[in-house]
Amino acid sequence: MIQRSATNAQGIPRADDRMRPEIPDDLGEVDRWAIWRMEAGQKVPYRVDGRKADNTNPQDWGTLERAQQALRSGHYSGLGFSFFMADGFVGVDLDDSLDSEGNAKVWARGIVERFSDSYAETSPSGHGVKIWTRGSLPANLDRKSVV
Repeated sequence: MIQRSATNAQGIPRADDRMRPEIPDDLGEVDRWAIWRMEAGQKVPYRVDGRKADNTNPQDWGTLERAQQALRSGHYSGLGFSFFMADGFVGVDLDDSLDSEGNAKVWARGIVERFSDSYAETSPSGHGVKIWTRGSLPANLDRKSVV
């Protein structure tokens, strides 16, 4: 199963750890990595060659190693990962789920605990949690649904 690196009470890496996240092997081995930067208040994904990436095109996403190299250039804000059904990973995005100390708010604690064996990190805003885990979405649920 995916593991997380512990940095707070719930084991969620702090926002300032995003430059060197400890990505679990099973996530790192999937060629679904790119980099992103903020543009006009939006996270814009880029391929490691500097061209904009398309979230729906698997060919625009590459190895973790190349994405980390591009991130170290200083031109980008973070690593990006794109989910494709064939890979067997899903993401849980808990917006505004952290308090001022970086710990999960009461409403989010059960969700974070439920996925304690999965990789999680603080979202770029510093106020939410992103969780990666193995699984698939139900056929009647689209990827933008709020559950």
